[in-house]
Amino acid sequence: MKYLPLSALLLSHTALTKEISKDPEISELFATFFESIENKNKDSFLNIFHPINVSWVGVYSEESIKILCSRYGKDVFKPKDVASTPTDFIDNIIKSPFDITEKYYNVSVIEDGNIATLTFDYSYFLGDFKSNWGQESGFLLKQIMDEKYLQSISQ
Repeated sequence: MKYLPLSALLLSHTALTKEISKDPEISELFATFFESIENKNKDSFLNIFHPINVSWVGVYSEESIKILCSRYGKDVFKPKDVASTPTDFIDNIIKSPFDITEKYYNVSVIEDGNIATLTFDYSYFLGDFKSNWGQESGFLLKQIMDEKYLQSISQ
């Protein structure tokens, strides 16, 4: 059986050699997520998500909004929370002229053999520029054939 992502996660290929979970399928799914981002591989990325609409939500802190507005313009990052989809996320990565990586640390996995919750801290890089950072959580559902994400929340 494999896990289906119930939510989205953001991570880095540089740390993928670390064991994320005692369940090798969760570690493999985690690795595929970040390798797909780094390689701009849409098919590989979308294959790890549950076929239903997956929640993909980001929340900016007041401090982050101030930094982003001063860097990119006053009205660019008005909303405190942003809803998207895994497809929109990977499409934006593919369009980007930058090499994109995400680095993760402080990973916690709680699992019972059927569902799992992942939480971690992350940093998102456009080339060498750290453009986004914070905490993420994801929920996984174990299915007979594939593990898939069902939801992703970052802040």
